[in-house]
Amino acid sequence: MQYTGISEDRIGVVIGKDGEIKKKIEDKTHTKILISGTDVTILGSPYYEMLAQNIVDAINLGFSPEKALLLTKDYKDYSFEFIPLSEKRSPHIRGRVIGTQRSVLNTIEKISECYVSVGKDGIGIIGDYEDVEDVREAIEMIINNGKFGTAYRFLENKKRQRKDDLNLRMITPEEEL
Repeated sequence: MQYTGISEDRIGVVIGKDGEIKKKIEDKTHTKILISGTDVTILGSPYYEMLAQNIVDAINLGFSPEKALLLTKDYKDYSFEFIPLSEKRSPHIRGRVIGTQRSVLNTIEKISECYVSVGKDGIGIIGDYEDVEDVREAIEMIINNGKFGTAYRFLENKKRQRKDDLNLRMITPEEEL
């Protein structure tokens, strides 16, 4: 059994019209979700309970249900990462990570092919496992007052390195000659 909470303004999003989102999460994760006020109880096997909790937490943070449900895809190793923000520094950091007219988030998402959402309690990232780790590191650079360009170059280099590594693995021994 897993427990989590949702803010009042996101309860309707988690439930969806006529309960369709909640039902979709339950179907995809083989769980039963009980919502009482802002408290959420998830029942199922441990793996699926954790998966359902990640989906609910992602929606609570501000992700659309469609993006949060990407975590259930079998063909890609999607993961969810949460970076908590302290209340004291939260407004400054949130503004820095979002950027003017969402410019920083848009650039990070474009380079990394991940989705990023900034909520009042923290920052969430959904994407391929390795990419999510890179985005977390880039966001931490920005949080720690690093230069935006440095964070962007870090992501670009990681992406290029991963592509090069994949290309090397695809070369057969006959092609090496």
